[in-house]
Amino acid sequence: MRNLAKKRTGAAIIASIIVLAVFFLALWSCTSPPKVEEEKTSGPWGYIDASGNWAIVPQFRHAYDFTDADIAAAFDAENGRAGVIDSSGNWIVQPNYIGGIDAAAPDLFCTCDPKTGLYGLINVKEEWTAKPQWKWVPSIRFADNGLAGFKDRETGLFGFIDRTGAWVIPPRFSDAYPFGGKGLATVMDAETQLWGRVDASGVWAVEPVHTGLTDISEGGHYAEKDVATGLWGIRDASGAWAATPRYADVDRLRGGGGFFFVQAEKGGLWGVADYSGAWAAEPRYKQIGLAQGGLIVVSMPDTGLEGVVDSQGSWVVEPKYKEVGLPGNGLVAVRPPDADLWGYVDYSGNMVIEPQFGDAGTFASNGLAAVRGPYEKGQPSGDRPG
Repeated sequence: MRNLAKKRTGAAIIASIIVLAVFFLALWSCTSPPKVEEEKTSGPWGYIDASGNWAIVPQFRHAYDFTDADIAAAFDAENGRAGVIDSSGNWIVQPNYIGGIDAAAPDLFCTCDPKTGLYGLINVKEEWTAKPQWKWVPSIRFADNGLAGFKDRETGLFGFIDRTGAWVIPPRFSDAYPFGGKGLATVMDAETQLWGRVDASGVWAVEPVHTGLTDISEGGHYAEKDVATGLWGIRDASGAWAATPRYADVDRLRGGGGFFFVQAEKGGLWGVADYSGAWAAEPRYKQIGLAQGGLIVVSMPDTGLEGVVDSQGSWVVEPKYKEVGLPGNGLVAVRPPDADLWGYVDYSGNMVIEPQFGDAGTFASNGLAAVRGPYEKGQPSGDRPG
């Protein structure tokens, strides 16, 4: 789990995304197919339904959550290469790609061309929308306007590219959020190291004069760091203070409605505040992780165990697990402190699928979740590629 107050686009968004949600992470070298170890301690990956029954039997070396387009990236167990499957487990993009694969959009993937050893963007018709040109696996997430934050390895600066890989806004920012509220992207100017906002053409809509700035919520609210005090406050859509600067750190709660993650004191515990600055959940969490559908993964300071709360701080899943996954479609993946296997609980905290998986993903909108079964003799390897 990560502290979302240190979020950045093109680095860990979503990385963070973390279990991430709703999308796939791949960070491996584009040199050769992953090796199959002689000692196999975990089984192959497949997909289960909400009852714990196999919808797609274990057959993949690694498998990722389904996207909103009802497709998923996976690695073939035989050749160790990456492709894309449909909800029946059939290959729609043949497993011909080496290194890693990452969903840049529900219907677009960043992967490695085995002929050149370079990464590009490929669609479900196996057409390169962006020709193979990158020597690493960039983390790309396209916004609704078709632009994605992208870090230029030569300069170390961020800009924005389109689906062909062309620069629409050249790299000139030290950091960047994705495009969001009001059609703007929150970025840090490389020269001044101050934050502002640009439109889709790269023109400053908000001049870079802020020492700290979050992206804009759906309702137009955002958090800003006060220059005089160094504290964070919350502004409304008109730019007026909805909550005067009083917090050590703030980040907007994405996927959770009209709330912010708030750290009252530097190095202290985290809580959840509404747009007026009122506490929705008092500061009592060591870390606050990713959120989805108004549910938030948190860890406790005394035990380090994880659970899930709603935006009011009420427990959905009690903090009694070593690890908790991202909530999805009514279920949450959990790993008990005394076990190495994962199971699933519902939003009442009831165990509905007993711990039995070597790893477990998030249930997608199609009702399926990627899981890794324990290894049994005669099965292909389920080791993570790379």
